[in-house]
Amino acid sequence: SLMEVLKKADPVFISVDSWSSNSVGGIEVDISVSNCSATQTIKYISFQGYFTNAVGDKVRNEIGGGTIWKARGVGPIGPRPTTLENFDERYDNYKGYYEFDNLTFYSQTAAYFHMSSVTIQYMSGKTITLTGENLKKHVIYK
Repeated sequence: SLMEVLKKADPVFISVDSWSSNSVGGIEVDISVSNCSATQTIKYISFQGYFTNAVGDKVRNEIGGGTIWKARGVGPIGPRPTTLENFDERYDNYKGYYEFDNLTFYSQTAAYFHMSSVTIQYMSGKTITLTGENLKKHVIYK
């Protein structure tokens, strides 16, 4: 069932729905977030990643020269459904959708996007950061 899948994906499930480069190399990234916590509401979620070219080398931002892409989403993203009783009520509230098109990263040679960390700040003040293998379990690229 969906509830079992969400329980196993705790604390979040992230989908990099798309990313694209516009005509001048400005990169836009679209990300969906499912809050898989049964009790915590997400206040902010911060993403960090990088782009590589066709041969696997990190590309630099043509404005500023760094290699790191950063963005932050604002909640609230409510807790996941826990029973069929409250499923409909919670279903639409446990997801967040972000279109990061404020264009802070420019590259004409970016071919692949890689998420390197996700930091979740809950309304309770609790903070969790996912990196490395732990992050890989929680991210898909469409």
